[in-house]
Parts: sequence; C-alpha cells; structure tokens
Amino acid sequence: MFQKDNDTLEFNLNIIDDEIKKNKEYKLENDKVNILIKNNLKEEKEEKYFSIIEIKNNSKYIGILSDNLTKEKIGINYYNNKNIFIGEWKNNLKEGYGLYIYDKNINNQNQIYIGKWKNGLKSEKGIFIISNNSNLSNLRAYFGKINNENIEKGIIIENKEDKQLYQGNINNYMKNDDNGILLEGNDKAFFGKFKNDEIIEGNMIKYKVENEKVIILNIFNINMINNDNYNFNSINDLNYGNYVQIIHDLLQKKYFENIENYYLKLMDIVKEYENDILFEKNINDNNLTNVLKSFEDII
Repeated sequence: MFQKDNDTLEFNLNIIDDEIKKNKEYKLENDKVNILIKNNLKEEKEEKYFSIIEIKNNSKYIGILSDNLTKEKIGINYYNNKNIFIGEWKNNLKEGYGLYIYDKNINNQNQIYIGKWKNGLKSEKGIFIISNNSNLSNLRAYFGKINNENIEKGIIIENKEDKQLYQGNINNYMKNDDNGILLEGNDKAFFGKFKNDEIIEGNMIKYKVENEKVIILNIFNINMINNDNYNFNSINDLNYGNYVQIIHDLLQKKYFENIENYYLKLMDIVKEYENDILFEKNINDNNLTNVLKSFEDII
C-alpha cells in the first residue's frame, strides 16, 4: 500500500563550507540543481544551516542541515514521486514524528500517514488515513502498532453509511483476528473471528445507549455460510457484563468524532505544504515545531 521514496543529496563539503565562511551562504544553480544553504541559525545549536535544496525534476528539501550537511532536526522533503514528508530527521533519515502525504493522483485518493519514524522507517505507532474526497465519505483510518512498516494491531475506522469501528489484529490492512471486535452503526457489535475483513463466526450484540449506559437487547451466535450469508441463533451468553463494558469503553473514546477532527486538521496542513509554500521563517519561527507537537498530540 505504501510507496517507497528514494533520493540522495551529495555535496562537496569543503567547497560549501569555505563559501559559507566567506559569504554566510552557498548558492548553486544549474540545469540539475538549485541550492541555497545559509548559516543563519544560532551557533549554539547542534544544527547549523538552513537550506533549500532542489534537484530539478527530482526532489526538494527545505529545512535544517548539520555542519556535515546531513538533514537534521526539522525539514520538509518533496519527493520525485510527488509524495511529501514533513517532520523530524537525523543523519539524513526520518527520525521522530512526521507526516507523510502520498500523491493524491494515485487511485484518486487522499492518503496520509502520521506517526513515529526510526532509521527512515515507520515505527512504533501511527495513523494511516485514506479518503476519496474532502467531505470524509468513505474514509478509512488505521490507528495502531507499527511493525515492519505495516500496522499490525489496533483500530480500524470506516466512515461508511453505517460507521464501523474495529479493534484487533490487522494484516494487509484488513481485519484478521480470532477474537476481534466490531461496532457497526449505533446499535450492533460483533465479537469473534475475522478474516480478510469478513466476519467468519462469533456473537452479534444488539444494543442501545441511554444516558451513556449500554443496554444489551439481544445476543445472536452467527456463522458465515458463504459470502455475506450467515446463520443466526439467539442465545443467552454469560459474557453479558463483559460485552457491556467493552462497548461502553470503545464508545467513550469517541474514535469517530476524533478521526474527523484529526483528518480536517491534517488536510489543512496538507493544503499549506503541498503547494511548496514553506519559507525560511517557518523554520526559524518554530512553526514547523508546533506542527510536529500537534502530531504528537494526535497519535
């Protein structure tokens, strides 16, 4: 699902360092590159230079460089595949919090990943959001633990006609768990086995909420016959109290409400930066640092 990006920046460090010592900045423009590196950051900081580095018809980096001219601390990379990364860097690799914006021309979708990065790879925890348009219809979002660049356990939210919230293991960006949980609409919950996004077997709970209390109405045992056809059998389940608590806890976290707010905030950031309007003051005024803090608050 994720595209890979690849770009490298190579410099003659001695030439650039000599030029910056003389003129406080280094400029180079030809048919291949457009480079501006300025020594205008406080000397006591580890990071040393502000830069705008463009490899023409390829990629562009706007942000901080170390005295070894590696990407450090905070910066934005516009990749040749039209993807954008806004976030933290260490030794030329994504490291820390960051927002990755995928080329919206792919499948005509908005695709955004926000989360932790380590050694250039998605790591620890993150949120991946896919939407067909800006009005949040057909939105699908993943909150969870990251392993080998993929979300392997967490929450899936789908903003369809009947909103769905799934909690459990995730494989190939699909629901896959022998003991998963799915809330559907405002009155149904499923507890049981999920495979490739399908409910295979388990219990369906019909419920209602009154004064923030979950009230169980019916419990059915269900088994898939084929495709979307199921056998339903009404049962008395001893886990009644457990179902109430789990449904209540998931509803209290207000995932549906929060994901819409997160998505709108992220799209505001996307609109600001996808048109390449970051200027030098955005780095020095810590605007981007505040954006990164908002990432941390979200995830």
